[in-house]
Amino acid sequence: MQRRKTDSKFFVPNGAVFGACVLLLALAVALTLKTAVQPALFMPESDFCDYTSNYFEETRHTYQYNRNEQQPIVDNFNRVYICVASKCGITKMQSSFHRYVMAKQKGKTVRGRFGVMKQAWEKFRKEFGEFDVSLPKSNYTKIFVYRNPMSRTISLWNDKFQSPDQLCMTSRAMLAKYRLFRIEILLDSLYDWVMLYRDRHLFPQTELCMVDTANYDLMVDIDDKAQLTSVFGRIWGEDVVNFDSGTAHSTKEKYTDAYRAELRQKIELWREPYTGVYWKDIDFYCKHQGKKKTSLRQM
Repeated sequence: MQRRKTDSKFFVPNGAVFGACVLLLALAVALTLKTAVQPALFMPESDFCDYTSNYFEETRHTYQYNRNEQQPIVDNFNRVYICVASKCGITKMQSSFHRYVMAKQKGKTVRGRFGVMKQAWEKFRKEFGEFDVSLPKSNYTKIFVYRNPMSRTISLWNDKFQSPDQLCMTSRAMLAKYRLFRIEILLDSLYDWVMLYRDRHLFPQTELCMVDTANYDLMVDIDDKAQLTSVFGRIWGEDVVNFDSGTAHSTKEKYTDAYRAELRQKIELWREPYTGVYWKDIDFYCKHQGKKKTSLRQM
């Protein structure tokens, strides 16, 4: 069979060949884009320690914590007061203390976790008064457990906005108003969300625990498992504390690293309002991690 000749000096492929060429070209472009985007997706977790700005929304007001939202862990046996904000590992801390109480009062009827917390807190207030007056003057050993502000925000979003059975005051309000959850909605008006509802899950941890005035004896990073075990193992016993186990609110196993990196990128895009609300938390974290010597407020 003779090959059909063409009048054109250029070869014109038939439909099947042309389609295959287009498909190969599309795959090549997709692989190129994936290679270019991949490093950004898996960027290291930001902590804003290298970021400064002249724009701070917190200059419009002075924070005042909500006294009704305090959830301290008060160990009346060892006279230890622990302040840890919501989404900073409070469930793990409460669980360890509850196990300690059950072990100490073995054979006796012990309340549930929240009952034990409330009973101990009420005993402290009866002896010393309200938190803002008594804590700086009490003779308890005072411990502040803190968390990377960015990690806390991502955990907050995944737990309180993506889990229908774990909604908080702010996420319920967003669902009622917008009928959906988008982190951009939260970040765009972050100051208003925080100040309107004064939700302990969003409130700055350093303000909630009054770090400036409470004169804490120890400050511990919730992600530093070795230090946590060392500090609380001496108080409650190493057989009681377990900071490696997950909790009902744990979100790390539920979402991929790529998804968390995407959330970090979005928070970076709204860095002005974000740092405007959490600049004290960022300053504190960076200082205690040895990542920053000067405050965000020192321009």
